[in-house]
Amino acid sequence: MSGTFTAIGGNTNKIVWQDKSPYPIGRGGGSTTTAGGLVFRGEPDGNFLALDAKTGQELWRFQTGFGADATPAVYEVDGEEYIAIGTGGNQGMLSANGDAVWVFSLKGQLGPLWPPPAAMTVAGPAGPIAAGVDTINIGANNIEYSYGPSRTRVKAGTAVTFTNVCDTPHTATSFEAGKVGKWDTGVLEKGQSKTITFSEPGNYYYICAPHPWMYGQVIVE
Repeated sequence: MSGTFTAIGGNTNKIVWQDKSPYPIGRGGGSTTTAGGLVFRGEPDGNFLALDAKTGQELWRFQTGFGADATPAVYEVDGEEYIAIGTGGNQGMLSANGDAVWVFSLKGQLGPLWPPPAAMTVAGPAGPIAAGVDTINIGANNIEYSYGPSRTRVKAGTAVTFTNVCDTPHTATSFEAGKVGKWDTGVLEKGQSKTITFSEPGNYYYICAPHPWMYGQVIVE
C-alpha cells in the first residue's frame, strides 16, 4: 500500500509538487494551509508535519505517539496562533489508536512521544487471530468497512457464517494470488447471512468485492 500527497496549481491544473508515502494516506483527514505558506498534515506513523506550501519541502515534524490522521485546525486566541490535531488513529488505515489532542504554538513546551507501532504498508488482514470463531460479522462494532474478527482459526470441516450487520451491501470473496471468486458469499444485504464450509487445511484470504480494501483471513487446521 502507498499514497501520495499532491499539490496542484489552481491556475494550471498541473502537479506542482508531490510527496510519496508508504501509507494509504488518502483515507486520512486531509491538511490545512496557513496564510504564512505552511501546509500542516499528519501521517499514520504518528508524525505531524509542516511543509512549505510552494515547494513541498519538509520544514518540521513532531511525533504525536498515535496515528495522526485527523485534519489539523488553525485558530487564534489573543493574537497568538495555534495549530491543533486530534490523534486518535484510523481503523481504515490500521494506524495506532489513541485518545489525544495536540495543540501547538511558538511557545510550546512539550516534547514528542515515542513512535507508535508501525502502520501497515502491505495490504492484508491484520489484528489478533480469534480461535474457534465460526461467525464473522461484516461491519462489526459499527465500523462499516470491516470484518469482525478479521482473522479466525477453525478446524477443518467448520462451517463459517458471514453476516452483514451494517447498512451497505458487502461480500466475502475468495482472494488467492490475485484471483477473485474461488468461493464467494455473493452480495449480502443488511441482515443477510451466508455459510461457507472450509473442508481442507490452509490459509483462506478474502476481500469484499465492491470494497476491496476490506480483508479477512480464515486459517483452517
